[in-house]
Amino acid sequence: MLPGEYLMSLRIDRGISLRELGKKTGIDYITIAEIEKGINYGTEEELQQIFEGLKFSDEEKEKFYLMQNQEKNTVKNNYSMYKKLKVFIKNLTPIKKIY
Repeated sequence: MLPGEYLMSLRIDRGISLRELGKKTGIDYITIAEIEKGINYGTEEELQQIFEGLKFSDEEKEKFYLMQNQEKNTVKNNYSMYKKLKVFIKNLTPIKKIY
């Protein structure tokens, strides 16, 4: 499960809509939706406001941050692999056609 999905599942389990959470936290509900969809990681301040609005326990916060760190590392590793592959492909010698 991704961190945004985790956040969404806890929000839904608590019976709180995006708009309600937005009003509780002062964060635009569209921003919260983007965080839940993984489009936006959210600032530390926004995350703290969301945690307070959803009354996150310390364990829930810890689980969220662990998921977020894993996701960021995956993206970082995939980008690193992409850059290496790009260099490898660039350095390939074209094969000459022999007829």
